[in-house]
Amino acid sequence: MSREGEPSASRTSIPVLPVLQAGAIGGTCGLLYGGVSGVLRAHHPIIKSISTGIYWFAFGSSFWWLRSNILRIQFEDNATPKERIYSSVASSGLSGGAINLAMNRRFLPGLVICSMLGFVGQYSYNKLEERQARLQSEPTSTKTWAERMADSRWIPIRNLSNEQYKTMLQEKLLSVDVEIALIDDRLKELKGPGDEEPGTERLYDQNSLARKPRVLSLGTTKHLGEDFIAEFQREFDLWVLEICPRGQLKSRLEDDIKEHGPVDGFIIGPNSIPYYPFDEEVLSPLVPGCKIIASLTSGYNMFAVEWIAKQGMWLTNTLDAVAEPTADMAMFLLLAVFRNTTNAEQSARAGTWRNNLNPTHDPSGCTLGIVGLGTIGKYLAKKAAAFNLKVIYHNRTQLSADIESEYGVTYYASLHEMLAASDAVSICCPLTERTKGLIGPKEFAVMKDGAYLVNTARGPIVDEKSLIEALESGKIARAGLDVFNEEPDFNPYFKTSDKVIIQPHLAGLTDAAVRRAGRESFENRYSHDLTDPLLLLDTAPVDTATSQLPLYLHPLENAYINTRYPFLHIINMAEESINARDEKKNSDNQKRNAFAELMNPRQKRAASPPTEPKPSRLKPFKNRDSLGAYIKDPESFSASTVISHSPEFVVIHDLYPKSAVHLLILPRDPQKFFQHPFVAFEDASFLDSVRQEAARVQKQAASELRRKFGKVSALDRKRSEALDADDDGDADTVPDELPEGRDWGKEIMCGIHANPSMNHLHIHVISVDRCGHSLRHRKHYNSFSTPFFVELDAFPLAEDDKRRHPDREGYLKSDLKCWRCGRNFGNKFTQLKAHLEEEFEEWKRI
Repeated sequence: MSREGEPSASRTSIPVLPVLQAGAIGGTCGLLYGGVSGVLRAHHPIIKSISTGIYWFAFGSSFWWLRSNILRIQFEDNATPKERIYSSVASSGLSGGAINLAMNRRFLPGLVICSMLGFVGQYSYNKLEERQARLQSEPTSTKTWAERMADSRWIPIRNLSNEQYKTMLQEKLLSVDVEIALIDDRLKELKGPGDEEPGTERLYDQNSLARKPRVLSLGTTKHLGEDFIAEFQREFDLWVLEICPRGQLKSRLEDDIKEHGPVDGFIIGPNSIPYYPFDEEVLSPLVPGCKIIASLTSGYNMFAVEWIAKQGMWLTNTLDAVAEPTADMAMFLLLAVFRNTTNAEQSARAGTWRNNLNPTHDPSGCTLGIVGLGTIGKYLAKKAAAFNLKVIYHNRTQLSADIESEYGVTYYASLHEMLAASDAVSICCPLTERTKGLIGPKEFAVMKDGAYLVNTARGPIVDEKSLIEALESGKIARAGLDVFNEEPDFNPYFKTSDKVIIQPHLAGLTDAAVRRAGRESFENRYSHDLTDPLLLLDTAPVDTATSQLPLYLHPLENAYINTRYPFLHIINMAEESINARDEKKNSDNQKRNAFAELMNPRQKRAASPPTEPKPSRLKPFKNRDSLGAYIKDPESFSASTVISHSPEFVVIHDLYPKSAVHLLILPRDPQKFFQHPFVAFEDASFLDSVRQEAARVQKQAASELRRKFGKVSALDRKRSEALDADDDGDADTVPDELPEGRDWGKEIMCGIHANPSMNHLHIHVISVDRCGHSLRHRKHYNSFSTPFFVELDAFPLAEDDKRRHPDREGYLKSDLKCWRCGRNFGNKFTQLKAHLEEEFEEWKRI
């Protein structure tokens, strides 16, 4: 049976003219080849030319006849480009071999050589067709002379049936522009009433002519705003899957993918609790096409992260967007449990006024203990200070003195000691294996009688059975809970007890927070090499704690890492690059999109008239001026990008760290930040201020090194064991004084490059290991391993100091020598890189 709109195969024949034309083309080539060959080989050129022309005429005719029959009989003239290649290879090989036999030559050489010619010819023709289709959708004014020549009647154009079109789409054989070129403004007229899957809405942008990565959003996107969605649709083909029961989600995903093709990105909205857990049962239809799952929530315990990792998908969450609203909820619950507002409201509603109410506790002057002083905890500390609460906190790693002073907090190394000193405790750490059940019977036992507990983090961090016992015994006077072990069907005790103030996991669900979270997951500007990513983590509990520096780790087997910010919004800062070409490549795309990078790593060509982009906070800071954005407005960047800022300095993470820890200090003095460091540091007072700031940042970097590698360092082992013993409450093994451990400050270098690649003055604070993922070539290594790197202690430089002339000295072209053992690798960077990894393993275990 023939397809609708196509001629029947029985009525289709092979025209003789194209066969003769193919033979004529082959014969002409043969005449030319034979004539030239005859001249070069001292044969009779005319005889050689005629014989070769006959040979190639026979080959061309037989090849085209065989190819046309194969395409007609085997593929019914609907062959894909791959199938056409197979047909050309088979027909050319058979023709060449047969003609060789007819001329008393060997069959196999003719078969192999002619098969190769058939493959090359058909492959080239396929590419030419693809290019022609792409050029058809481009404005003529943007085409080169060669492209306009290709866009001519010499290249045939076929009409595709619906079946052909669907087949080529499924096999991804149509170029980006061909697909959209066949879909015009009359799309809805072309589709039948039953073509769209019920419950799936396509947010179609008719102004976009380029094929875009398909992104499916679970739940409405209306809260993000029409303008934002319109901007997002410039890069992505956005579809919305309406809310449905969890049992139907898998089948709905399967139907959607079967109907519309694979999903490149899956976005999970804020109202996702009914779908928990997101595991293989629900998400399996996304495999293997989906590259990223972006959640608008901050938690990740509801995801089967190991399974997602094994499928090669990225998993991201959003914490920064909901940080302050969550702190607001924690503060609200604190005031509610202090003042017993629930019972007061019930009494007022019952008409008994305050007959049965007792005076409540005044929060002013009380002590609030925060478990996990991360982003949320810091917001809460600021808000608690306004109510005259004394704030103490427990992290596994103490924050710097400057940060403690900024937030007015006091550190307790022991969790139990902090709990014992607190009138109220707020849980602000995420849920991990280590923090599950963190607050249990032992912890409630050491708390003050009549203390208050607030949990806005995750339910399983607090052992619910122990909490109920503590509430019943009076050990805990009241509790404010926004999260529970089981949601939404939580323990009935909390629904009925007048000692518990409850909220339906609502802390981060504000209009502004949802909008921010959605935009972080949808747009998230960044500049990062996705082929070798580092992810910003905030595991934040007591195990890695919320140090002042974010934690960086390599992804595990292309797996998930629980991100503090979505990896789409990891970092947006300038790289300190030695190679100017690298800088240009990175800075030309200050606004890049992770979905676009993942789904189509090649540069997109604008297929429609360009539209004016929205103003970017990085403009006009481009190329070598890109650091200026952080100097001008550091508050507009997240805490993952800008670590700290003051009127004098901004401290940021280097986008492409060359070591385990790599920070940049940016002076903000407009009279200095455009000066070369050799000139700027001639000012003694300015140099002194830079040294003071560098000393402060060096302590932070050293603290980060200890947090990352202290557990494996032999010199830090006793210190780590003492901290573990203190956390476990084993008083017999806790020493009187905490061992000093390894001096990580000696592993930090502070200095500048003799020939900076960025226009704004910047100072490197970098660990000595030189084992960062972005250390990728000789110049990178030598820029930190030769006198090209000038440490702050060397200033001011003498006038005749050779470091003032780095190009003349050729530092960057020096032999590669291991910074630790001194071994000379010449110019063999790959060998040096492997050696550095071995040295790194030994160095961190010292």
